[in-house]
Amino acid sequence: METKEKLVSQVIGSEKAKTVVLFGGSPVRRDEIIRLISEGVDLTVYGTLNEEEGMEKLKELDNKVDIVLIGGRYTPSQRKRISRWVTENLPKAKLSRPGFDYPYSNDEIRKDIVGKL
Repeated sequence: METKEKLVSQVIGSEKAKTVVLFGGSPVRRDEIIRLISEGVDLTVYGTLNEEEGMEKLKELDNKVDIVLIGGRYTPSQRKRISRWVTENLPKAKLSRPGFDYPYSNDEIRKDIVGKL
């Protein structure tokens, strides 16, 4: 009988862990990115699947958010709207926008997130 590994939607680190909110679009890709950026790092990551869910999570966490990762499936207007809200409401949070601020690749995503920790 084949055992399927459950897709990850969040990873909870220690009390001192930095917090990332991931704006994703696909459960499979969300799982891949969460595993990619949290491997070997004390990090809390909350993965969301759409703009509304992501905004709710940002408001819930408030100033506990250190990095907001906006996935490649978001339109320029969505990215702008999310980025503006983060800049205005979470001034200490850093933005990570693959395909916009840097090339869209797993290596570049991990490099950007780890560099912002």
